[in-house]
Amino acid sequence: MDSVVLATVQTHEALQSMLDKAKISAQKDRDDFLSTPGPHVGGAIGVYSKLLRSMSLESREELMGFWSKNGQNRKLTEAVEKLWEVEDDWDSFLEELDKETLREGGDPAKELLSVGSEAPGHVELFNVRDQQNTSLQARLKAQKVAVVVVSFGVQSGAENWLQETGCQLPMFLDPDRKLYRAFGLHRSLAKVFNHKSLFYYGEQVASGRALPKAMSGIEDDPLQMGGNFTVSVPSSKMTLIHRSKNPSDRPCLEQILNIEA
Repeated sequence: MDSVVLATVQTHEALQSMLDKAKISAQKDRDDFLSTPGPHVGGAIGVYSKLLRSMSLESREELMGFWSKNGQNRKLTEAVEKLWEVEDDWDSFLEELDKETLREGGDPAKELLSVGSEAPGHVELFNVRDQQNTSLQARLKAQKVAVVVVSFGVQSGAENWLQETGCQLPMFLDPDRKLYRAFGLHRSLAKVFNHKSLFYYGEQVASGRALPKAMSGIEDDPLQMGGNFTVSVPSSKMTLIHRSKNPSDRPCLEQILNIEA
């Protein structure tokens, strides 16, 4: 049990040190911090992965179960409570940065779309496969049923992604993020780098899964949130609006099909 207490204490101390340094960096140059947050807070993935591996566990659920079963151990309970405190402070710090950014830049959409709203069909998109400009409305008219991928990146990045994933779906680019804004998708430090999201990636590493690597020479925006949306044809009305709460938050296929049915 002493080794478990030590591992929990070390996790708390590592996160606290990382958070203290992140606060200093953000105060010194917030724009730089927001443009490249990974080096400041991404290390938490390794910290969480190390904790899980030290206890031969693969998930936070298993970890919480272990802590619960051994709640009578005073030293372990104190260590866990301190870890939870720094995780709360971590999320609060990122949420405050998000609030400051929104106050300065304004909300991404004055009136968020809701189910039944007309889809923003006028937005121009770039077809990655045939390298032609089109629009959402034109795409809706062309097919009765279609599943498409929309990204905000550059063509070279999209082509690399298609090659690596083997995705056969049509893919379009929204480089100015007009469709993203119309759908109410904004950038969020707190949603991408909160402790639960980082723990999720720590779980992947602890389980031996490789995390996606940044593409060399291609700029990305890890803070841009995504989502899933469905539009009814021919009415062009929104039937599903799912704005992701974190990078892995997506609706299940059954949910999408049930709505369309």
